[in-house]
Amino acid sequence: MKQKSSKGLGLSDLIGGALMLLIVVVTASGVAYLTLGVGDSLQEPTPNVVEYSGILEEQEYYDESSDTYFNGGKITFEYHQGQNINVNDMEIYVDLQDSCETTETLINLPTKDGSGSFSDANVKSGDIASSPIDGGYSTNLGRLDSDTSNEFKPASKIKFRIASSDCELTPGDEVSASVIHEPSDSIIMNEDFTVEEYS
Repeated sequence: MKQKSSKGLGLSDLIGGALMLLIVVVTASGVAYLTLGVGDSLQEPTPNVVEYSGILEEQEYYDESSDTYFNGGKITFEYHQGQNINVNDMEIYVDLQDSCETTETLINLPTKDGSGSFSDANVKSGDIASSPIDGGYSTNLGRLDSDTSNEFKPASKIKFRIASSDCELTPGDEVSASVIHEPSDSIIMNEDFTVEEYS
């Protein structure tokens, strides 16, 4: 009767232990990858925006009922060079702390009804009537209007209005606007403005 070698048994135990250890390490790595958010690095890449410009046009508004002038403005971003961006993937953050101690974010873009105006669904505050950001009043929203191709690309513009009745701009005030690419959670355009004297 043959006897099994004790050396062979020892080697088998060693290989089995090493395999078990390898399985445990691989499993733990996978769990850590998922639970610690390492997978977040796989988010959509930031669009390559090469060149753009932003302007703030001061806009004076006269209210006949109160015989009062209010100072508002229009902000325009013009895209010159870079990758096309789907407007559905954009949000626009506006900092008006200096003028009226508030901020607002345009969301759910573009407008849904082709009216050329934003609705409650388009502002983070949820109330367009009291929001400092507005469309309409002869403001061409550009690619933010659903009647356009809704693709923000070179040679196109986006525009929105700061409503003077809800947030009056005073010369010297600092205003900031940022275009955010939501899938990559990155700022792709940003401009800081100083309100100038109204003519």
